[in-house]
Amino acid sequence: MQQTDKEQYELVKQIIADPTVFTEYASKLKLRSYQADVIRAVTASIIAKSGLSFVVMFPRQSGKNETQAQLETYLLTICIQFPVSIVKVSPTWKPQSQNAMDRLQRTLEGNILVKNLWRFEASIIFF
Repeated sequence: MQQTDKEQYELVKQIIADPTVFTEYASKLKLRSYQADVIRAVTASIIAKSGLSFVVMFPRQSGKNETQAQLETYLLTICIQFPVSIVKVSPTWKPQSQNAMDRLQRTLEGNILVKNLWRFEASIIFF
């Protein structure tokens, strides 16, 4: 059965309303509860313009980089109508910054809602 434009619009609205639903549907990834808690808290702070700072500490191999990439993908998606950027800072260019950029790129490429709506520009400033 074919969905009408209105039905498709309502489905996208439901998906976009919650970052964990967005991640599960569009990236085909079910976040763990502690990952979902982080994404929801950061997103709520940004949307409310609260200006909160977050320190996120997960044990090794528990998905902190994946959480970051999914959060960035969600934020870029909900702000798609605005000229926005995300500035990320890492202690080192290699491997941390490169790994983070590669993961975000893979996440964007794998997201069925936005995979064709972004472009990559690498810019580096060395001091």
